[in-house]
Amino acid sequence: MKQDRIEFSKEIALRMTSEYGGKSMTTLLEDPKVFVIDTGATCHSTGNWIGMTNMKDAKGSKTRMGNGAKIETKAIGKPPFRTNDGTKGVMNDVHLIPGAAFNLVSGTKLLTLGYKSQGDKETLVYSKGNTKLVFDIKIRSPQGMLLAARLNRNAMEVGGAAEMTRVQPIKTLSINKAHQLLGHMSEESTHLTAKALV
Repeated sequence: MKQDRIEFSKEIALRMTSEYGGKSMTTLLEDPKVFVIDTGATCHSTGNWIGMTNMKDAKGSKTRMGNGAKIETKAIGKPPFRTNDGTKGVMNDVHLIPGAAFNLVSGTKLLTLGYKSQGDKETLVYSKGNTKLVFDIKIRSPQGMLLAARLNRNAMEVGGAAEMTRVQPIKTLSINKAHQLLGHMSEESTHLTAKALV
């Protein structure tokens, strides 16, 4: 039996409805704190910079999407998170893909990291030690249902100001590169501007 290929675009995702907190939400997948569990994804991904720390260059890495398209990963980071039940952690190697329709947690990656999974048609739980990720937000579509979790990923919410300050990346530039980026101002003005930005 031949199955039709389903293109899962942002427009389709936004038309979906959710049963979370007794309310129907059509923009749930746009929420930067909602992550869909995807056992077919090979990496965690997001289209949003919020809470991203320890950013590193993706060095031209491309991520193949469900529709076969290869999209450039701009950076790879580690957003700290806090779940609604108070569990705190850091999600490693999250690919920043600007324009991605929604956030994904790779269930396969979690399993390779030693997480155990269990679930039913209502909930999927990944646990390792004291960390427990509960995917219980139901997002219905005409073809079925997705499960998602709310992972509060603002570094200030998770670890406080000291934590956020400690993990901010520092970028160094040559004076010539800074000069070019800042509009060809004088070397003295470039130094003063660079010092003010630090």
